[in-house]
Amino acid sequence: NEVIDRFPLTAMGADAHAWAYVCTYMQQGPDALPPPGPPWDHNDVLWCNIAMLLAPKVEWPADMDLESRTAP
Repeated sequence: NEVIDRFPLTAMGADAHAWAYVCTYMQQGPDALPPPGPPWDHNDVLWCNIAMLLAPKVEWPADMDLESRTAP
């Protein structure tokens, strides 16, 4: 019963949601969690974010992109 380390469960202000996610995983296992959403396209930015619109487009090397999108 000794605290070894602490870390914040904050994800854009979703403290209660993050804690509920962790509790569900610990109590019922990974099968009880909702499936992950589709991958996020880093080049899809809001029209009002001028800096991101002017920034170079994200292009991953083909082998790294394939590895990140497929199961081991």
